[in-house]
Amino acid sequence: MKSLTSEAKLGKLIYAGKEGRCYASDKLTWVDANLNPIETPEKIKGDFKCSCTKITSFEGVPRYVGGTFSCSWLDITSLDGAPLYVGGNFNCSCNVQLTTLRGAEQLTVGGDFICSYTNITSLEGAPHCVRGDFDCSYNEQLTSLEGAPLNIKEYLDCSETCITDEEIERFKKANNIKYEIFKAGITKNDCRSASQRHCHNRPFSHS
Repeated sequence: MKSLTSEAKLGKLIYAGKEGRCYASDKLTWVDANLNPIETPEKIKGDFKCSCTKITSFEGVPRYVGGTFSCSWLDITSLDGAPLYVGGNFNCSCNVQLTTLRGAEQLTVGGDFICSYTNITSLEGAPHCVRGDFDCSYNEQLTSLEGAPLNIKEYLDCSETCITDEEIERFKKANNIKYEIFKAGITKNDCRSASQRHCHNRPFSHS
């Protein structure tokens, strides 16, 4: 394969390890130490942080991430192509174009799963196993817990959503839920796009 001679052409360096180096521009590109293109590694040991980049899909994302997977402040609309396993936290918060968790069904998360401040309308597609917290707070279009993981080690946070206390009790009873479900502060009249208010401006440029 022809060597890529300029790192600047590759975009932002988001991962470097013995498996290779990954750069993000409008897509993810993996190269070796000499900047020659390589296939996407199936597994990496460390963190993979592609937040605040221009990617619009998870093409080029490893299947197994040993550390944290951060993919906030992107223009993704679903989680299709997400890893199958993340050893640390999975953070897809502040993706205001994200309307569904579809693509995360087979995902196992060793830490927290955070999908706050998005525009998801349901929890369908959420991972089945979360070994930390499940945070779906600040999603005002959420009215139901259907699709939420049944296996959460810590607690589920649905604060600042339109999920009612009655819905929480129904879900817990229907699914014999043992973990705590935490909800705080939103009135029915205030169910409006706080995700856009909070995440309208990205914390730094993704260029």
